Amino acid sequence: MYIILPNERFGLQKVIENFDSTKLIEILTNEEFLSTKNTAVKFPRFKIESSLNVVETLENLGITDIFSDEKSDLSGITGSKDLSISDIKHKAFIETNEKGTEAAAASGFSYIANCRYSMRIEFTVDHPFMFIIADENLNILFAGTRF
Repeated sequence: MYIILPNERFGLQKVIENFDSTKLIEILTNEEFLSTKNTAVKFPRFKIESSLNVVETLENLGITDIFSDEKSDLSGITGSKDLSISDIKHKAFIETNEKGTEAAAASGFSYIANCRYSMRIEFTVDHPFMFIIADENLNILFAGTRF
């Protein structure tokens, strides 16, 4: 999990407005950000659940026939042409607590990293932040904000 914590307590909206894929790649590949240091992380517990209807989004992308009784042809799935889709929902879930992070089917853990550095860094997440969960190939699995 990557945490993007603005320097300013109320600076998250500005970070979001200026955020793009170039900045994201810079963060996820920057050696300074990724270096192992003796770090104590203080992080709030949170749980976010989201459910949304994606029919309108798909229709805006031009995917419309599957929602039409007259045009839908899902016979490759069911063997019948008398089927159309009436609704599509997307649900997402992420919870972070003392035991780690659970995000739908993805999981991770929190820890204190130990290394040869003698100075301990305190990283306290005490105001609105952005989080990103990515796999080892930097494919984003989950992303969100906590205001």
